[in-house]
Amino acid sequence: MNFLASTLLWLAYLLLAAHFWRHAQIELALILTLLPFSLIIKKWPVRLILSLGLLIGVALWVKTFYYLKIFYAVHNLPFLKTGFILGGVIALTLLASLFNIYQALKHRSSQT
Repeated sequence: MNFLASTLLWLAYLLLAAHFWRHAQIELALILTLLPFSLIIKKWPVRLILSLGLLIGVALWVKTFYYLKIFYAVHNLPFLKTGFILGGVIALTLLASLFNIYQALKHRSSQT
């Protein structure tokens, strides 16, 4: 479960980095790409902080979904494929966050 949680966290942060890279926010994209390397520090607060960052990422993806939905509707374009892709990204990011919160709290309770 720990490997799965870490892999999902890496993937979710890379998707967030790609989002910012596409909008020419290179510095933020690089920070988001390097942030999961802090998992090398095997302390539960690090995993918890990264997970909370992913929850902020979920909010960003939902906002993007909403704006794209409106954009596609205004221009009378089909949204189905985009909606499924972005919905999958939202689900993956939320799943990664929840798995890692669970892992962090599990490690916290085993240390006390």
